[in-house]
Amino acid sequence: MALVAACGGDRARPPPLGATAADAGVEADADAAAPDAGGFDASSKPLIDGSCEYHSVASRREPVRLYFVVDRSGSMKEVIDDKRKSDAVYTGLVNLARRVGHKCELGLMIFPFGGACGAGAEVLPLQPGDPRSYFDAGKAGPVAQNLSTLLFAAPPNGGTPTAATLVAVRKRLEADAAHSFVVLATDGGPNCNFATSCGPEECIPNIEQSCKISNCCDPAVDPQASPSSCLDDGPTLSAVSSLAALGVRVLVVGVPGSAPYASLLEAMAVAGGAPRPTAPRYYRVDDLATVEDVFTQLGEQIPASCTFTLDAPPADEALVNLYFDDVVVPKDPVDGWTYDSATTLTVHGKSCEALSAGLIERAEVFVGCPSVVD
Repeated sequence: MALVAACGGDRARPPPLGATAADAGVEADADAAAPDAGGFDASSKPLIDGSCEYHSVASRREPVRLYFVVDRSGSMKEVIDDKRKSDAVYTGLVNLARRVGHKCELGLMIFPFGGACGAGAEVLPLQPGDPRSYFDAGKAGPVAQNLSTLLFAAPPNGGTPTAATLVAVRKRLEADAAHSFVVLATDGGPNCNFATSCGPEECIPNIEQSCKISNCCDPAVDPQASPSSCLDDGPTLSAVSSLAALGVRVLVVGVPGSAPYASLLEAMAVAGGAPRPTAPRYYRVDDLATVEDVFTQLGEQIPASCTFTLDAPPADEALVNLYFDDVVVPKDPVDGWTYDSATTLTVHGKSCEALSAGLIERAEVFVGCPSVVD
């Protein structure tokens, strides 16, 4: 959806008060379809007359930010029912981006990066997703295609430095916390903390029953053992809580292989501020055939932003109007818009639903004429 970024200059003004569909240059079929745009029948609303001077002002719609944080540890190479875990997860994430890209900015961090225990690195900076028209046509837009390329170019390898990665995520999103969601997709317990130690009950090889000695994380038992294989639960949970305190909600996806760590993933989902309403509180993928279903459920929890910010407060708040595709939206707290502050307005109800569905191509704020009210 495009937003006006400067005053209106040569732009054709909206049709005058009482204009017919023909006067407005709108086909009758388009008016008949208007109620489907979230149930908002724009054709029935009065339009501003020609007795006042008005112009568009610089405004922007506050984006929802969806930041993917994806585990590409060596265990993601595992093949289950002829599907590699990483391939199934990557495909599910790309399809999620296709479904919700019209209402989000999208970004991607993969981990580990730069070594077996290297913290994650951003490979796709936050940017607007593809318009809904690509998804409706059954196609992947350029952003979804780029996301796919970046994911599939990162073959699984290394450990699971989840805590260090989430610390890096926090630094990246500190300035973008409002309306931000992190989707953390992982298949195992966090590890890679060389500064810790643990008994066998917190040693990942022991937990996964692949250890042949008493404690595969204790160099005193086996010189080849490393404390980096300890379950790094405390720092990981703390990193999730830190993001939530910033205002970033964390949605946790546990793919096959993560079952031994279900209680930790459950705690992370709750601490992240966006748990599922019922148990399990995290998004559990029981088998790779259900990856798409799980990501579809997750995508339904991502709202669209219906908040607009003006670059400067208008001289008179009573002389402001919002237009969707050249049709005025009334100032109304139910299905129209209201002021939140001198430079912020919020769209409500069916008008917000039309925005959320990606059915509005252009939204513009005009000043100079009395606000149209419902």
